[in-house]
Amino acid sequence: MLDTSFFANGVFFFLAVLSAIFTVAYFIGRIVNRNKSERIWSILTNVLGLAVGERGALGAKGDLYADFAGAIAGPVEKVEAKLTLLPRHILPFLPFAKLLEKGDKLLLALHLRNPKERGDFHIIEEKFAASGIPKIKGRHELNITTMNWGDKKFRIYYRNEQARDKIIKFISAQKSFCTVLHVAFDAQQKKSFIFFLITKEADLQNLAPVYDWLSSTVGPTDS
Repeated sequence: MLDTSFFANGVFFFLAVLSAIFTVAYFIGRIVNRNKSERIWSILTNVLGLAVGERGALGAKGDLYADFAGAIAGPVEKVEAKLTLLPRHILPFLPFAKLLEKGDKLLLALHLRNPKERGDFHIIEEKFAASGIPKIKGRHELNITTMNWGDKKFRIYYRNEQARDKIIKFISAQKSFCTVLHVAFDAQQKKSFIFFLITKEADLQNLAPVYDWLSSTVGPTDS
């Protein structure tokens, strides 16, 4: 006769071990993400040349945010950053998240002082644009062209030829691909946005030319 108690004890032991592994992985993953976020904020402080201010968490998803104060007379009034880290604390979901998300995500919103650019524009990585995730206000009013940034193809949405020429000149001057997914300027809001994929922390250094270009080219006016 089959000894069901032995089987039941084996299942219980397996589930107990599995639970312990997930619990340990949860706390280790939280520590890893906390340390990673601290390093990212520190790198951004150097890359942007701005002092980090308020920091915290956003909602139940665990997204993190930080505010960076701009210089009093500089082109950028402030920068709002939102960081979405891979769920390293949820071991069963982590492989799927790595496959789907490719890495951590960073969104920067640049509040510009009296920007000289008057027309909206978007620079969107081709595959990201095709996913339907990026939303473009007044898409039907914008012109579109494409060009390569490194080995990646990008769609460029623009309202006027001056903006298009500035974008093409900037991208053409870049020696290597930056893991940018979406760069945008909203004239009505007086904001620029950078949506960025972080596959490794060294990628953040590539934000500098994008940030500097938006700061100097889009805004502000000389007056």
